[in-house]
Amino acid sequence: MASVEFRNVNKAFGTNIIVPGLNLKIASGEFVALVGPSGCGKSTCLRMLAGLEQPTGGRIFIDDRDVTEISPKNRGVSMVFQSYALYPHMTVHDNLAFPLKMAKLGASEITERINEVAAMLDLSELLLRKPAQLSGGQKQRVAMGRALVRKPQVLLFDEPLSNLDAQLRVRVRSEIAALHERIKSTIVYVTHDQVEAMTLADRIAILNKGSLEQAGPPLEVYGLPRTRFVASFIGTPPMNFVKASTLHGVKIPSGTTTVGFRPEATELASSGELIRIGSGKVSLVEPLGSTTHIHLRVGDDSIIAESRGTPAQRLGDELAVSTQASSLFFFDANGNRVDAGA
Repeated sequence: MASVEFRNVNKAFGTNIIVPGLNLKIASGEFVALVGPSGCGKSTCLRMLAGLEQPTGGRIFIDDRDVTEISPKNRGVSMVFQSYALYPHMTVHDNLAFPLKMAKLGASEITERINEVAAMLDLSELLLRKPAQLSGGQKQRVAMGRALVRKPQVLLFDEPLSNLDAQLRVRVRSEIAALHERIKSTIVYVTHDQVEAMTLADRIAILNKGSLEQAGPPLEVYGLPRTRFVASFIGTPPMNFVKASTLHGVKIPSGTTTVGFRPEATELASSGELIRIGSGKVSLVEPLGSTTHIHLRVGDDSIIAESRGTPAQRLGDELAVSTQASSLFFFDANGNRVDAGA
């Protein structure tokens, strides 16, 4: 295990600035997920940590050792790629053995490490197979095993589940969670899937155009987003937003231009206890089994309400939209959250 620190790290390709200046500390043994939309710089940050990209400026530390100029093989990190990156002509055993042979380990130690990792990841029965004979989930476990046999200080994952179907993603996600619990390694995990981040990570770091918007425990970031961007990115469906000027009957903090509220806090009713948002027509009904997402157009705003059970609403229905005062989030013109007591 090792701590990681990005200290004012920036990256540019020519005049195109990908990461303007990242400052982030990751504790030894911590599982941190880097999340954000496509093109936000999260994979670039991971590749700089791995040594596959050189920062334009700033420094990267692993266990207080400056590794900015150190080659990838000497950083004590291993990386699991989105594409698995297995050698198709090699068996599972030989794929696992390859990095150990490159490190010039002895035959007995190579065998010991392979057997240990194979048992950990349920690969023992697959050691003589080649990648073409494996399922997607098995390939991903082999890719994880190849990273683990090196006994890295820091384990890096770059969108590891994006090639798997929905059911398999859930299973492999649980395997990664169990793996972290077992080995206690420091993990930096890049994903655009917030469900992966929320369920796996001790902390999530949300990037926007290469800048760190917020970092913290998943439920803290969900419950107390510092910016409108974080509020809109964390949560499925995303937070609803309306202009502050459209609300009446609630105290609006000074400087507020936008008010947000979660779909699960959206009521399709009107009463004296609720803050009325307005009324609008149902444009889409999405029954998902235990819940239903109801999309409405309220003035110039698109609103999603999440309700339980079978939907009673139909396309074209005119409905009141309300929420609890305690469910409101306030944001200023710069997208920063405004304290409700301000």
